Amino acid sequence: MSTESYEDALERLGELLSNKSDLGNKVAAKIKKLFDSRVSPSHILNFQPGEAFIVRDIANMVPLYDKTQHSGTGAAMEYPITKLNVRNN
Repeated sequence: MSTESYEDALERLGELLSNKSDLGNKVAAKIKKLFDSRVSPSHILNFQPGEAFIVRDIANMVPLYDKTQHSGTGAAMEYPITKLNVRNN
């Protein structure tokens, strides 16, 4: 476990994110998998902030499309494809 203090870690994260904010979103991957809630998918896959668009939901379910109902999961899947130009495979 790191000896770095929580405050130091937050400061470093702030610096990293402010440096990346000028670059915008350059997402290369969209992740939709069931992960253990105690583990971050970014940590397992070694993604840095802005490199992956990760959708986490209950039971890894994407509801069927329905014009009368809105789905947060559906919107989260559509956004990186239509706005961030992430490949849909």
